[in-house]
Amino acid sequence: CWFHVLQRWTETILEIGSIPCEERRGSTTRERAPICRQAIFLNLTLLEWNDAKWSMRFDELQQFFMENGHSSVPPKTPLLGSWVTNQRRKYNNSDLSEDKIEKLKTVHFSF
Repeated sequence: CWFHVLQRWTETILEIGSIPCEERRGSTTRERAPICRQAIFLNLTLLEWNDAKWSMRFDELQQFFMENGHSSVPPKTPLLGSWVTNQRRKYNNSDLSEDKIEKLKTVHFSF
């Protein structure tokens, strides 16, 4: 997916940009600065996109909850089912923020 490729590129640029000049041959801080600024902008944009995408799926889950009285979305349900499965995986790997956990609890989400 282009999104993940772009995200990895920004992470790589930010990592390279943090290496002191004397440790990198053929580039100076002045040469790296514009690329690093672009990478920071893209990284922030990607984070905003991730948050917006999460909120959109959560809204779908809330709708499902209101219609069905539970948040146990079948895994085979397109998009929402895989999103729910992914939230459980992130929770089990301690990779889900507290605010997202609290939001999921409002729809009696089963972790």
